[in-house]
Amino acid sequence: MVGRSFLLLCTLLLPLSANALVSTSVAFAGSKSSWKPSISKPFGIAVPQKQFALSQRSLRGGAAATSASVLSSDLVLKTLAPLCGLLVSIAMFSSPLPAVLKAQKNGSLGGLNLQPYPAQCGNCAAWLTYALLVKNVWIVIPNVVGLSLGLFFTYTGHAMGNVQQKASIMKSFVSYASAIALAIAAAFSGVFSIPAKEVIGRVGIALLMIYYCSPLATISTVIKTKNAESIDPLLTVAGIL
Repeated sequence: MVGRSFLLLCTLLLPLSANALVSTSVAFAGSKSSWKPSISKPFGIAVPQKQFALSQRSLRGGAAATSASVLSSDLVLKTLAPLCGLLVSIAMFSSPLPAVLKAQKNGSLGGLNLQPYPAQCGNCAAWLTYALLVKNVWIVIPNVVGLSLGLFFTYTGHAMGNVQQKASIMKSFVSYASAIALAIAAAFSGVFSIPAKEVIGRVGIALLMIYYCSPLATISTVIKTKNAESIDPLLTVAGIL
């Protein structure tokens, strides 16, 4: 009785097993020797070739869309955003130029505030050092321009200023230069536990804050005299931007 039941069970399962095997095999198509794999599932549930092709195209389209999205993000983050920062920085560092050229033409500084000029030198020198350490050309370019202009502004202010103005601008210039030199020496001598580029970056942030505040160095004089001649409007607006 047990033998007959076993034979009956084998008789029922054999066609199903054969069907599963045939459905996953490779079928020859056409009269030539070229062949195409049949796309199917076990137990005779076949997936049409056309549907499979559409699925493949959808996958390729999704991959292309993802690649385009990554490319777009890289374009914004690695090119457009740094380019905007570069242009805004150059505009800010160039903003005192009309006032300095006007003073140079007139042969008098008038009420021109000289403190932003050495501050610009210190700020740009610190960030130029940082840019060289991290090898970032987007930071190098605007700070080379800013440092060059800052030196020109400082030299012009010192050359045309009175004794008090000369002493003030030179004191500021030496202070910024000394701070940067000490920061570089300390960073590379291992005094701090953080990398040198981070030390210079933090010093750069501090000098940048001083640079932003430097147009307001004469605010007490402005309040007393009720005359805002010493505040450069272009520099102030550029700093806000």
